[in-house]
Amino acid sequence: MLLAFLEIIGTIAFAISGALAAIRHRMDLSGAIVLGFIVGNGGGTLRDLLLNRPIFWMQNHWYIYGSVGVGLLTFIVAYFIPFPMKNNLRKLNWALMYCDAIGLGAFAVVGAQIAVSMHQSMLIIIMMGVLTATGGGVIRDILSNEVPLIFHGQLYATAALVGVVVFAIAIHYWPLHIIMLPSMIVIWVLRILALHLNWHLPFVPTLTPK
Repeated sequence: MLLAFLEIIGTIAFAISGALAAIRHRMDLSGAIVLGFIVGNGGGTLRDLLLNRPIFWMQNHWYIYGSVGVGLLTFIVAYFIPFPMKNNLRKLNWALMYCDAIGLGAFAVVGAQIAVSMHQSMLIIIMMGVLTATGGGVIRDILSNEVPLIFHGQLYATAALVGVVVFAIAIHYWPLHIIMLPSMIVIWVLRILALHLNWHLPFVPTLTPK
């Protein structure tokens, strides 16, 4: 029950972030719907393919209707709220980031738990958690002609990795229903702090010719 609830929360949050990304890049209605569906379901699709299990949205069509509907609703709301001012664009970006953080935490735990249920090793559990959390966002950024967020900017995949490692270790000591929420909170807190405090991994500054 808890796992299904987290899947729903993650799908809705990521579908909103996908539609907001389409709106930010001035895509039309079809762009918002497509990105809503892809971001809401992309990471889980990659996970299921790698684990050789039935793709979840083919088994339960709610994920199709839900992600498409959320993408459509997000576009409709944004269509009637103009975003010409810089402050409004900034709010749109922050809304995207916060929705993305919610989806990141929920899907990381969902992906890890599915790998646990299939009796995978700790390494695969961690990898599936991170992939489920970040896969949809990577596809979103590629379709938006951007460098994927996991490769630059504030901590993103690293936040998911830390939370999934906590989950993978704690599951050997405590029941599932006790550790799922704390693992998600770890991811949310790290991601939100990274956004506000500009935490990021080391990178090489851009070299410009003289």
